[in-house]
Amino acid sequence: MSSFVEIPQPSRFRMGELFKDNNFTVPMYQRNYDWESDQIVDFWDDLVDLVEGNRNSHFFGQIVTFKNEDGRQEIIDGQQRLTTSLIFMAVIKDIATKMYQDNFAKDTSLSDLDRGDKLRDIRNAVRKLIRGENEGDDASLIVEQRSTNNGELEKYFYALTHKSAEALDSS
Repeated sequence: MSSFVEIPQPSRFRMGELFKDNNFTVPMYQRNYDWESDQIVDFWDDLVDLVEGNRNSHFFGQIVTFKNEDGRQEIIDGQQRLTTSLIFMAVIKDIATKMYQDNFAKDTSLSDLDRGDKLRDIRNAVRKLIRGENEGDDASLIVEQRSTNNGELEKYFYALTHKSAEALDSS
């Protein structure tokens, strides 16, 4: 008698939902992040096409995970895309923070309050996506310790998700 294997059904998520509803971990058996400028430019061009209305959706690609005993989703496939997306969101957060500090933090004129509020809203929304609702929450993406990098990659992602622009200075 033959038995059937249950095949999971693919899901569709918006990027924010993906990070809001899941914590991912890059297990030690995964290769290190290695996207180079060509892949990042393609990623950026796809985003520009969406913003400019040249397309109304984007196929992000397949992400395969395994839910481990800690409740985190171990990334089997899609680590490069998820990592790039997290870096991109962290940069958006840092830019919104810097723009607010440079242009609105000391200006209390009523004409700029809406724009300043929008920048703070962007910063806070992205921060929640990459770090969780509460200060002690795990980041959306955790890179497991690798003995070959002396923890530098883990420190970089911690700084990226928790300490704003400091990650850029350490790279």
